[in-house]
Amino acid sequence: MSLKKNIPLFFISFFLVSFISPDIHYLLLDESDYEFMREDNKSPALSIPDDNFKSYNKWQCFDVGEVQFLLAEVDYNGWHQIPSISVGDMSFDIDPDINWDVEKVSTYWSNLVDGSRSICIFGAYLQNDDDKNSSWYIQKIKTQNGYWDRVDYDQFLKE
Repeated sequence: MSLKKNIPLFFISFFLVSFISPDIHYLLLDESDYEFMREDNKSPALSIPDDNFKSYNKWQCFDVGEVQFLLAEVDYNGWHQIPSISVGDMSFDIDPDINWDVEKVSTYWSNLVDGSRSICIFGAYLQNDDDKNSSWYIQKIKTQNGYWDRVDYDQFLKE
């Protein structure tokens, strides 16, 4: 095959890799996930009435290789640790008001991503810090292995 014949193939391949690949992780979501988001977004997930701030949950999907699982130190009615997910300049935290069993949550999340190539996080924007990193509250996580849902928190409480 001559070089001239390969040029169109190169541009098609470049287009597919450049423009489609970043969104390939959203293929993990199905119609029920989008329907849940539509229903959930009938009211804000987070709001501050005095500031007229409203934030709605949304799905964001990533390559599992871009994700770091951490323990965040938070000062919420006293200092304690909560499981957290970091992706680039975004931090996804779970509700600090719940007395989480950090080990149970961390183990569940590790098993959830084991062997998965994509992770989708359903959460609401909270704020940016001084370095322009954004903070989000997690409601759900989905991988090829299933879901983690905040509403099932009772199985992840400290005893």
